[in-house]
Formats: sequence, C-alpha cells, structure tokens
Amino acid sequence: METVCTAGITEDGRWVRLYPLPYLQLPKAKRFAKYQWIEADVRPHGSSNRDKRPESHNIDVATIQLKDKVDTKNFWQERKELILPLKRSSMEEIQAEYDQRKTSLAIFKPAEVTKLTIEAGDPDWTPKQKAKMAQTTIFGKAPMQLEKMPYTFYYHFRCNNESCRGHKMSIIDWELEELYRKAQNKFGKYAMDSILNYVKVNFFDKYWSPGYDSYLIVGSRFPYASFMVLGVFYPQKPNPKPH
Repeated sequence: METVCTAGITEDGRWVRLYPLPYLQLPKAKRFAKYQWIEADVRPHGSSNRDKRPESHNIDVATIQLKDKVDTKNFWQERKELILPLKRSSMEEIQAEYDQRKTSLAIFKPAEVTKLTIEAGDPDWTPKQKAKMAQTTIFGKAPMQLEKMPYTFYYHFRCNNESCRGHKMSIIDWELEELYRKAQNKFGKYAMDSILNYVKVNFFDKYWSPGYDSYLIVGSRFPYASFMVLGVFYPQKPNPKPH
C-alpha cells in the first residue's frame, strides 16, 4: 500500500503534516487536489508514537471532506496570503528552530539556486516496500504496482546570510515525479537524456528564471534532523508595465 506524507496549512495559519495517507487508494470523492481546503479528523502523532514534531498528525481518511480550491488569480495572491506569512529567512534559521522546538516544515526564498543535479539510484523497490504495496487497503481495493523513480534530484543553493556555506538538498516533490513520468510518455521510457533534460528545463531553468518569484518548501524526515525539498512555491511575477 502506497502512503504519502502531505504538508498543509490550517485555517489559523499553522503548518500540519498528515501521515500516513494512502492517497492513490482513496475514493475519488476524498482525493483532494494541491491547494485545496479539506476538513478531516486528525490527532497529533506525539500522542501515539516517537514522532514529536509539532506538525505531525494522523488523519482519519474516512472523515475527509473536500472544500474550496485556492486559485491562482492575480499572480497567486490568495495562495501568497496563506503561505508567505510562514516565510523564514534561511535554512540556517529553519535548522535553528528545529534544534530548539523540532519545527520541521518551513518555506523560504534562497538567495540563489545554482544548479540541479541528478544521481542514479536503485531502480527497484526493496522487498519490504514490495510487501507493503501488496497489502489490501482499508477501502478493500486491490494493491497497486507503482513505478520506482530511478533517480534522485538535488537542488544546490545558498542562503542570503553570511553564515551560509551552501546547501545540497534532495527533492521529493510529487510534481517532479509527475514531470518525470510525463517526459517518459513524451519521449519514450528509455530516452533518458531527453527525459532528464526535460525535468531540468522545467524544474530548474523555468522556476528559477527572472519571471518567477520562487520559494522552497522544506521538511525533515523522521527521525533525522536533515531536511529535504518538499515542493517549490512558484508564482509568476507581474508583467512589467511598458514605459
């Protein structure tokens, strides 16, 4: 059974992490979109296991109710009003907050994203992962065979402060994996040069070009203190007015 970790923001402006969430096994009536409000019963992870990160919660998937979507009008203005009040200045500040309070979700704007690199990984699932995928879901659905991403993608960036020595951070964004699969359909499954270049053009050249006001959304992976890129917040900049 595939489970995912989903980051979100509550109505009162707090980060929340919902895990485990068997998203692909949810009925369509409960399968929410990115940037969509939902209502659901949740409880803190810390009350039942070792994950004491304040954002981590279990979700009762049977209680999920889909609500309004947050649109992209006026250069993502509504989305900016929700997420940018949570902005931090750097990874150094984010790491300090983790050390002090185990705060493990954040958004910030790097001074510069210098490159995206790609490293080959294990092309197949481990036996433990295959066993999990063979399990029947709580909704009684048959197990799904999921394709393994054979590469790990990394952003290299620096923060806007003197203490930053630069960062190399893995990207586990669902949008990147979907972009990879789209490239496979476009160029053919084994046209790796074209596939990887397509990912780079869209996930690096595009998002970090002058036309976008992009930020990194990062989170830690329990039980470790290291952070990963969970997503990119990438509103376009308003078109400059002609003189």
